[in-house]
Amino acid sequence: APTAEYLRATDDLPPGPYRVRTDAAGFIRSHRPRPQAPRRIVFLGGSTTECLYMNEEERFPSRVADLLSAVGPETDVLNAGVSGANTLHM
Repeated sequence: APTAEYLRATDDLPPGPYRVRTDAAGFIRSHRPRPQAPRRIVFLGGSTTECLYMNEEERFPSRVADLLSAVGPETDVLNAGVSGANTLHM
């Protein structure tokens, strides 16, 4: 859950809690992991990729996995977003 200090600096962020599951390598998992899928996509980025204070199914990497799996082969999506990261870190 975000801290009280963090919440004061945001516009209407619900206080949480927010579930964040990671795999053994530290990737943020989607709400419906597909580790045996024939395709895998890794998203790199900062806080807008991390989507830490969002429900699992609403994070854009999870939504991409659902959309791609609905129209083609199952796709596993890994979220490698880290708040504060920028292009130099990638």
